[in-house]
Amino acid sequence: MFHFFPRTRGMIGRGIFKYIVLQTLKDKPMHGYEIMKTISDRFSGCYAPSAGIVYPTLQMLEDLGYVTAKEESGKKVYFITDEGRKFLEEKEKVVKGIAKNHILPSERISLNKELRSFARLIMTNYWDLTPEEAGKVERIIKEARDKINSLLLEGQ
Repeated sequence: MFHFFPRTRGMIGRGIFKYIVLQTLKDKPMHGYEIMKTISDRFSGCYAPSAGIVYPTLQMLEDLGYVTAKEESGKKVYFITDEGRKFLEEKEKVVKGIAKNHILPSERISLNKELRSFARLIMTNYWDLTPEEAGKVERIIKEARDKINSLLLEGQ
């Protein structure tokens, strides 16, 4: 996966992920895969938690009394408890800091998706380009980069 926002890479440090899970469950009960998908969406695909971090965190939160789980339709569904909501309220400053520093603002999400889509297009077709096509693509990219650079310099 291509990452255009380096501050989201490797930024889920020890102790932060539990807040993200609780914040996610605050909206509605979910099973593990839904939690992973929702968090990935909140980070616009720049961070996608694995089962190896989600399930141990859910177990820890369950042990602390912050979440509870019920079996529904063959899946374990997790619910935030009143104790979990209270914990989030007490740590509101931490939660807001995580959102401010690590979750992409909605107006940037579509740009991030376009950048990843563009990179995927180039990389998927890279070896199939003829020398002429490669030259044309290179010129288009340089032209786009120059236009973006001019736009950004105007704003300074």
